[in-house]
Formats: sequence, C-alpha cells, structure tokens
Amino acid sequence: ENPPKGCRFNTRCPHATDICFEKSPELKPSQEDALHLTACHLFYA
Repeated sequence: ENPPKGCRFNTRCPHATDICFEKSPELKPSQEDALHLTACHLFYA
C-alpha cells in the first residue's frame, strides 16, 4: 500500500492540519546538537 500524500502520519496524528495532508515535511535536526531528526510541520511552527 502506498503512503498517504503529505506527511506519512497524517491519518494517525491527532494534530494534523491541512499542510500535513498536502506536503511532506523535511527531515531536520530536532535539537541544536543534531543527534535526533524530526519531520513534522508542527514541530517548527
């Protein structure tokens, strides 16, 4: 099965907004140390 358009978690995320269904978020460092990465539109909003 193909992943949904936009964010892969948009159908399971209770915080998903319109952009989550339209555009896949970029993978970015979640902290300044860059040990962890995240891909979420809302994390950087």
